[in-house]
This record gives sequence, C-alpha cells and structure tokens, in this order.
Amino acid sequence: MSVSLSTSIAVPIAKKPVRLAFTASSGNFVRAWCTAAPLGSKLRAALDKDASARVHAFDADSGRQLDYTFEVSGAYQFAAQELVKGAAQYGGGYQNAPNSAPAERLLGETAIAVHVAAGLKASLGTSTDQADLLLYVTDSTIQPTLLAVHGVASPAIQGAKTDRAKTAAQNAGVVAAVAALAGTSAATSLGTLGTVATDFIDKFNAHIVGGSFHATTDGADNHIPRDFRNPTTADALKRTLGRILKSLSNHIRNDTYSNPAGTGVAQWHQLGGENVVDWTSLPLFESSSKISEHVRALADAWRSYEAHRGSAAHTAPDNTNVLSALPPLLHVHELFLAELAKLSPSAPLTDNSAKTLLVHGAGFEEI
Repeated sequence: MSVSLSTSIAVPIAKKPVRLAFTASSGNFVRAWCTAAPLGSKLRAALDKDASARVHAFDADSGRQLDYTFEVSGAYQFAAQELVKGAAQYGGGYQNAPNSAPAERLLGETAIAVHVAAGLKASLGTSTDQADLLLYVTDSTIQPTLLAVHGVASPAIQGAKTDRAKTAAQNAGVVAAVAALAGTSAATSLGTLGTVATDFIDKFNAHIVGGSFHATTDGADNHIPRDFRNPTTADALKRTLGRILKSLSNHIRNDTYSNPAGTGVAQWHQLGGENVVDWTSLPLFESSSKISEHVRALADAWRSYEAHRGSAAHTAPDNTNVLSALPPLLHVHELFLAELAKLSPSAPLTDNSAKTLLVHGAGFEEI
C-alpha cells in the first residue's frame, strides 16, 4: 500500500500554478502532511510557526487534482497518508445523527518529495563581452523548460550585453552545446575543475619541452610546478589559474616566466629562422578572482592551448599532448569564448556579414 504523486507539469517551477494528484494504491482518500519545505515558502513558515515536525497540507479523494503554487524553488517533503474513508459510520446516538461522521482507516504512509526547479544564471564571455546562461535545475538534474508551459525556454543564452556577445550567442555550435545541457546531471555537466586544471598542467608541461615541434624547447622557463596540480578550493583554483594563464601566454609569445622581458625574447617558435608568435591562440583571460570567473578562465585556457598546440607556429603540430574533452558546461564557455576571440567570425544566419565583420574587427556597435 502506497501513495504516488503526479503533476500536470513535468518540471514544476516557482510561482507557476501546477496541478497535483495524490493517488492511493488501495485506499480512496489521501491526507498529505508537509514535513520539510524551503525557506521563504508558506509551508516552511507554518512549520516554523508551530515548531512542529509536520503541518497539514492537503486533503483529497484519491486521484483528484489539486491546484497549488509553490512560492520558491527547492525540495518539498510530504508524508502522504493512505486512508479508507466512509467504510462505516461512527458517532451520534443513532444512524444518520447530525454529529455522526464517516469512519477513517489508516492504511499506511508514504514519503514523497516534490522538486520545484530553481532558475539559475551565470555569465558567459569576458568582462567586456558577456551574456547570461540560463538553466533550471531540480534535484541533481538540469531540466528543459518550455515557453508555452513554463513561460520561459531553457537552457538558453539571454541578455547579451554587446553585439560581439550577441554574435557568439547565435553561433550554431554554441546553441547546440547549450541545448545539450538539458537532461544532464549538474555534477556531470560541471565535472571536476581541479581535474581539468591538472590535465592541463601535465599536457602543457609535456608540450613545451617537445623538441619535434619547437625550434627551441621551453624547458624550465614556463614549466608549471607540480604544486599547482589538483586544486580543491576556490582560492587554490585562483592561484593555479594565475600560473596557468601566465605560463601559457608567455610560451605562446616566446617569453619567459622566470625572467620575463617581453614578447620575442625567447625562440620557442621559429619558422625560417624568424620568431613566430601565435597571436590568434592567446588566452582572453589574464587572471580570475572568483569561482564564476575561474570556470570561464579554465575553459579559456583549454581553448587557447588546444588552438596553439596545432598551430602553424610549430615546425609540426603536437598531436600527442591533447587535452581531455571538457565537461559539457565548460564546453559551452569554451565555444562562446572561441567566437569572441575571432576578429572575423562567421555571421549568424539571421545577420549580415558586414555588421559582424565591423563589430568584431573594429569595435562597432549597432545603433
């Protein structure tokens, strides 16, 4: 014997009415008690006011739909009691007496959780060219929402703040990567940032000493010490990324870390006896100060290195020290940043190429 719950909207969101139906497997009536609710909800306020382990939430015949609006996102916990109601009469001195009432028999109790999706946003891009990535999540999963059902479509990019950001947001690869987030677990989508950073350090260190594709090996100059591997806190990521971005930029520009004297002082990359700087692969980030920036800076370092290791600045491409694929969320950041890095990206299908060229190549903004 148990109680199940169905909702009219597969993914309920806060402040959007939803129909609930509690269905008993054997009984004909359900009484639902709320045992826990998110801060800011009416049910949580009732629990706190009564200092009680549970408060009454719903009474309904089995399967009857109830309209309800959850005020805030989160996990609402219910104890749903399965009852047989009206099986016998009790109370009153005689049959059908005014103070008689239908009997209730408790068959059992089922714990039920209702996950109301939380709307989240994070910045894409750089400090000068940004847009917002909008996600709705329930429990452990990134959920799709529909304009016709929820009033908002997601996953999606919104609020591009510059024309350059608008171009990046409309890139077909970016759009596809954002759509692919739907249905993935948040943990899988984010991955482990420390693992990504460590993979970068190991592959980068191996790349810079590769004599088969460098004119001169970049030995100890831009080597990233092992101490920066496996960062496990936001502050550790900040320091690790600071070293990664500096060493990467120096290596690409034929500069040194231990005694930096400027672009071209070293000869890591030469063609025909002349220094070559791989300008197109330079990272857009020079540092990061908080976790939302760490994610973007790490994706940018990945983008920069992967573009550099196969670039024409080498005597041959480095096809050995290939970075592991990024987790889906970082992949979105990487693709968005790749568009921002271009002086002449492909124009979106619904835009004109002259505008895209002048926006990215000369800093124009549409009026």
